[in-house]
Amino acid sequence: MIVIGLTGRTGSGKSTVGYFYKSLGAEYIDTDKTSREVCIPDSPCLNELVSCFGKGILNPDGSLNRKRLGEIALGDGILYDKLNEITHRHILERVRREIKEAKVKGAEIVVVDAPMLFESGFDRECDVIIGVVANETVSINRVAVRDGIDAAAAKKRLEKQKSQDFIKENCRFIIENNSTVSELEAKAKDIFDKIRGKA
Repeated sequence: MIVIGLTGRTGSGKSTVGYFYKSLGAEYIDTDKTSREVCIPDSPCLNELVSCFGKGILNPDGSLNRKRLGEIALGDGILYDKLNEITHRHILERVRREIKEAKVKGAEIVVVDAPMLFESGFDRECDVIIGVVANETVSINRVAVRDGIDAAAAKKRLEKQKSQDFIKENCRFIIENNSTVSELEAKAKDIFDKIRGKA
């Protein structure tokens, strides 16, 4: 079984590639989804976050207020690192379990969609890493529209992530996404076929 690490900065179109690979038959693990699942009310992860950041990060119903948590963590380097330390540990525990389950089912390829692939250290557990990159202005606009925030806030999020140069230097394959979805899928399929040929 081949484990593909799929990464890229927010707004790069990485998840579009991930869902496309799922349509081609790969097992797909979306760590953004996993991060929400491990932070349900009264979960060990959420309880750790509350201990670190206070009850102000909770909504009235006890669920996590992600926007509030992000505002607190993004404004302080130490708190940002602490946030990642807590969440990465719980997310990776879940991801590793899902990979084992996929292997038992006989999956040939598992795609782990992880924007924080390198920051979490999970890159060392992948057989192949694909990076999706996009022009910064394009990425900022995509994030602003997607998350309902202004361009300055979107840019701040990008600045907290690995640079385009880092991604290009540390990924086996690079997909540039500055055009249409059909062009993106064509590039993604070419890479997928090369990898699948070695499965």
